[in-house]
Amino acid sequence: MKYSLTHLRSASGRKSLRNILIIFLISIAFIPFTFNGTYDSLGKVAIVVLWSFVIFVTQFLGHGLIIEKLDKTISWVKRPVFRAVVGIVCIVVYASVAFIAVDILMNLIFFQSMPYKSVMQALDSSRYAIGIAFVISFVLTSVGFFQAWKNSEVAKEQLKTQIVTHKYNALRDQINPHFLFNSLNVLSDLVYEDQDLAVKFIRQMSDLYRYVLMVRNEDSIALVQEKEFAESFSFLLKTRFEKGLDIEIDFQPKPNEHIVPM
Repeated sequence: MKYSLTHLRSASGRKSLRNILIIFLISIAFIPFTFNGTYDSLGKVAIVVLWSFVIFVTQFLGHGLIIEKLDKTISWVKRPVFRAVVGIVCIVVYASVAFIAVDILMNLIFFQSMPYKSVMQALDSSRYAIGIAFVISFVLTSVGFFQAWKNSEVAKEQLKTQIVTHKYNALRDQINPHFLFNSLNVLSDLVYEDQDLAVKFIRQMSDLYRYVLMVRNEDSIALVQEKEFAESFSFLLKTRFEKGLDIEIDFQPKPNEHIVPM
């Protein structure tokens, strides 16, 4: 276990370092588009590289966090259009605010001055960040939608498999030879002891097996019918065990309620 935890931590660490390196390379590649002027000293180059790196780190981390939170609160499958619109708006707003905040902070640190004289100047300077945000939000929105759709399809297939397995187990348990053999033994005794009860027993057993055959290809059944099946099944068991078994079915199913058969 210690080895496994250490391995997971090291793998996570390598992934984080790789992501940081990718962001660093992207930030360097976009320097000509985000900064104007000449860099005639090593100090200016270092400031520009750091500045660009901080911009892209805040953008990528913020966008990832927004997507993660929205995926947990708004379903892609149920409300795809609303999810897409909210995602784009949140990312664009965050991109503008984060870009302006980094610009102000860096100017205060390196030049001890405010970069903007008005709100319009600040918004105008963030237009590049907004353009990048639109591109990133479009990509993340597309990926998120198709990933949610894929997960939904996988969940449907898993549910189908579970239903088939459950139906198989239910059929196997309800029609197994032991249950039928025990029921016939009880019936043979009732024929001599209580003919009226024997007739009722035959009818209930007939209803039970008819129900089993009827629902074998159904994914769900009305809860009203399932209750009737449970009553027939419990009658057979109580007749067999007499006072040794007590079963109470105390609920009133609604017409629109359904359940997996048996």
